[in-house]
Amino acid sequence: MKLKQSLRCLTACLVLLVPLSAHAAPGPLPSYNVDPAQVSVSGYSAGAFMAQQLGVAYSSRFMGVGVLAGGFYDCRRGTTCTRSPADSIASMNAWSGSLIDPVSNIARQQIYVFIGTNDTVIAPREPI
Repeated sequence: MKLKQSLRCLTACLVLLVPLSAHAAPGPLPSYNVDPAQVSVSGYSAGAFMAQQLGVAYSSRFMGVGVLAGGFYDCRRGTTCTRSPADSIASMNAWSGSLIDPVSNIARQQIYVFIGTNDTVIAPREPI
């Protein structure tokens, strides 16, 4: 008896889902009046790590980066932020122009980094 009920339920679910899959994919997003040369990225904590990654990897697209309580580029490759700023700079230079945008773009960015002096989780082990 339970098998019949399960099969009926499964059939009903499939019947309901088939019309949903027949819908066309949504169209493109509308255009907005945004100056692409004035786009910045910022984030707090985990979002700051992501903002830093975006700001470096796509440096040609962002005029500024704001990092609030986050680490430096390529810091969290493992589970903790064990890499130093020197390691980040070495990675950026090694990947510049191939895996990421040329690091020369970073010179034109406005970059703000805010890290608490008593932060034992995020604070770099050496000066930035």
